[in-house]
Amino acid sequence: MDNYRIAFLAAFRILRPGAEEIVMPLIREAKKAISKLGELLSWEPILTTPQEGRKAVNELLTQEPDIFVAFVAGGTEEIIYPAFRDINHPLVILACDRANSLAAALEMLSRFREMGKDVKLIYETHYGDSTAKAILDFLIPRKAVKKLRATAIGVLG
Repeated sequence: MDNYRIAFLAAFRILRPGAEEIVMPLIREAKKAISKLGELLSWEPILTTPQEGRKAVNELLTQEPDIFVAFVAGGTEEIIYPAFRDINHPLVILACDRANSLAAALEMLSRFREMGKDVKLIYETHYGDSTAKAILDFLIPRKAVKKLRATAIGVLG
């Protein structure tokens, strides 16, 4: 199996003290599942502002990831959208059954697709092997195409 470089970040709008504890167990699950695929380039802490989002993506880009995975919760559209607007890496948006995550993820998915971005939404109540497989199924063909584009092919005859 190839060793993939996966940039992970999580965005959450803190609406009340302790609210992040609603999603922290899922973020830990997601990171554990993703780390099985290769090198996890994880951004800490959780993103709460658009400026933090842009900074995280720019710094993770310097580590040359194959793909970005973003865990989102409700109200994080204004954090994630500006962070990924100007980059062309494949993006997986992770949504869950808590904190209005799915609604935010669906809004981001349609917006990014309208822009022609290479994006996939994964919705699960718990993250594990099925999450890793879905990410891998999305990543493998993209990595193969990237490798082919970088390959020089000559015809003699």
